[in-house]
Amino acid sequence: MLEKELKDQVFQDGVSKEQSASYHRFVIDFITLIVVFSKKFNIIIPNTITTTLEKMIDYVSSAIINCNNFPMYGDSDNGRGFIFTENNNFWDFSHVLSNGIIMFRKNEYQQNIDFNEESFWLFGTEGLNIFKKIKRIEKADNLFYCFEKAGHYVYKNSLKGIYFFVRGGVFGMGGNYFSSHSHFDLLSPILSFYNLPFLIDSGTYVYNGDNYNRNKFRESISHNNITWNKQIVKPRLNFGWEKVCNAKIIKNIKDNNKYILKFIFENIRGYEREFILNNECVIINDIFSNSFNNLYWHFHLHPNCKIIMNDSSKVLIENQNKKIYFSSNKSELRIIKSEVSFNYGEKEENFCIVLNSNANKNGIFSFFLSINDVY
Repeated sequence: MLEKELKDQVFQDGVSKEQSASYHRFVIDFITLIVVFSKKFNIIIPNTITTTLEKMIDYVSSAIINCNNFPMYGDSDNGRGFIFTENNNFWDFSHVLSNGIIMFRKNEYQQNIDFNEESFWLFGTEGLNIFKKIKRIEKADNLFYCFEKAGHYVYKNSLKGIYFFVRGGVFGMGGNYFSSHSHFDLLSPILSFYNLPFLIDSGTYVYNGDNYNRNKFRESISHNNITWNKQIVKPRLNFGWEKVCNAKIIKNIKDNNKYILKFIFENIRGYEREFILNNECVIINDIFSNSFNNLYWHFHLHPNCKIIMNDSSKVLIENQNKKIYFSSNKSELRIIKSEVSFNYGEKEENFCIVLNSNANKNGIFSFFLSINDVY
């Protein structure tokens, strides 16, 4: 039964079909216990259980930010399959790699992480000795990862500390009337510069008892994408979606030192979102071949970000004395206060860059996030 459920709930490239980072780890926790204790007590389990766990940790290794934090997307109630240690940062996934190093002896999991206390409780001193033997391997300055089955794409540049994550593909597991732990975060980029977070996901905050905030944190207004003037998705009460919208990648190329990704929404004709990634900037192009009225763009900044300068087409943002420029070919940018929830039941204020405009046929809305003031 477990073998069947893993096949039904995990993509072939190792990503949870729930489209939730928190629930991806939740599944890893349970499978880890099964693999560890089946070996300890000489219980034979199907090989597919172990290989699925390995693929799920491969994904964590590829998509992790700065060796520790994992990108926040989809639902989260701060749930874990087990907790052996105290950690005030729920989004620290380094323990997954620490355990993975011991179970699978993979050098690529060793990303300047320490032997985790959780690993000691699971594997003891034998695990520590294995961990010490696995040495870190040098990686290229530019790394690009594709998880095509899940629709996830990751770009990392170690020289400038650039990290980019975006999710395309299916909205969530089960589609219409299901997708219980998915948010409308399709094509919503998560972005760091100088190894510091700038564009973020807004989190979850609540499941039950607060319909307004439950829907607000799930819908496009809380993500780095467009809020449309027609209802292209429709949430159900508390969990699931009555109507969902899938995304599809139509371009994925490397051109010299830049990567170009282009997506469409399957039920929105006349719209494409393009990302151009290099070691200086990230460009977001929203391309329209049809006209749309009264669209809203939202770009949510980490609470540590300060607004240093703001005019109608350019914003200078600072995080821990590191600055980036956010600019646009449109001149109606404004700053509002928003909210982000890193932990269930908790929220705090952050800044959000907003644009409200009509989109004309053959129009292009471009947004530039750069370490240099060149756009």
